[in-house]
Amino acid sequence: MLVTCGLFQDIQVVSCGGGCEYEYGYGDGSTTNGNFATDTVTLGSGSIPDIGFGCGHTNMGSFSPAGGLLGLGQGPLSLISQLGTTVSKKFSYCLVNYNSPNTSPLIFGDGAVTSGGLAYTPLVPNAANPTFYYIGLDGISVAGTAVDYPDGSFAIDAAGTGGIIVDSGTTITYLDTDAYNAVLTVMPSLILLIFPLKPSVN
Repeated sequence: MLVTCGLFQDIQVVSCGGGCEYEYGYGDGSTTNGNFATDTVTLGSGSIPDIGFGCGHTNMGSFSPAGGLLGLGQGPLSLISQLGTTVSKKFSYCLVNYNSPNTSPLIFGDGAVTSGGLAYTPLVPNAANPTFYYIGLDGISVAGTAVDYPDGSFAIDAAGTGGIIVDSGTTITYLDTDAYNAVLTVMPSLILLIFPLKPSVN
């Protein structure tokens, strides 16, 4: 069932003409656009009506081969936000290698936090960018070698920039320039360990 755009004014639904068209962009430059609609989502034995979703006709960037996107961030369009109190905004998932014969489980609600052997990392609030999942960073190591990067490289400043986010929708890891350069300083020694240089023979 197509909806009127007025129901989702805050999530970049851009036009109406017998239906709604949406455009949405992501931090790595990927975009998706298509038709916006609502439907009833069933989880277990319960059904939740009027969940907004997009039927993407043009998915670009890292999404170009994908059949669709499932948003689990803290923004209003995210599935986890729309499900809200139904699942207490709790979810967990394990992404296996795409070549694996195993499936990647996605669990909503209390079942997501009752499995044994879980370790938790507290989230760091950032009012300037509330849709992202920010975490603290204890350090960086490459193949067991600690990286010495400048203090404050990943601090969140007064404007809300900086910090570390966990984002399963971004396909590469971005680092602060100073921290990135520090990582590069340990790479040559590790490469030499893996591929030792051989003296030339004249």
